[in-house]
Order: sequence, then C-alpha cells, then structure tokens
Amino acid sequence: MKKFKGTKGKWHIDEVTRGIKNENVKGLLATAWSVYDSEKVEIRLENESWLDMRERTKNIRIEKEIERDCNNKLIASAPELLEMLQRCKFWIESQHKEAMIVKDLNQLINKILS
Repeated sequence: MKKFKGTKGKWHIDEVTRGIKNENVKGLLATAWSVYDSEKVEIRLENESWLDMRERTKNIRIEKEIERDCNNKLIASAPELLEMLQRCKFWIESQHKEAMIVKDLNQLINKILS
C-alpha cells in the first residue's frame, strides 16, 4: 500500500492567521483563499466614501471569509479523511471484494497518493 508523502502530524487551523498549521512545520503549512469580484467589492460608487463602500460590501466579504474558512477546514482534515477512506476501503474490501466501490476507492486513493 502506498504511503502518504505529505507533511506528517496533525493539521489544524491557526486561530490568528486562519491558515493551516502543523506542529512539524514553522509558519503556515497551507491556506485557502476565496476570490471575489473586486469590481463589486473594492470599487466605490460615485460620491461614496471608503467607509460607506466597506459597509455596502460587508456581506460579500463575510460570505467570502466563511467560504475561505470552510475550505481551510476541508484542507486541514485531508490527512484524517485519507486515513478514514483507506480504513473504509479495507473493511469494504474484506466484506465484498468484488464490489464496484472498491475499484473506485482504489482509484481515488491512488490519485491522492500519486
């Protein structure tokens, strides 16, 4: 069975930077960004102050922060998800060796580990 070649150890989200950290790595391990249309968020309307523009676009920025945080949670969970996927595949294979899902799980796991 192929082994995970990525950063070992538990990944977690840093509460300050909102990026992904690991006890084996100094600084950020990874981070996910959420892209928004700067024309809608950063452009001021005629006679609009910067503060008014920030207030007008507040909901868009909040949605994008939520999206970024959700992406980071998924990335930070990746090693645990892979391990659980491998364990599920092992169990399914031991019970139903010919099940089509075993082939699909093998393809997905190989894609992750290649």
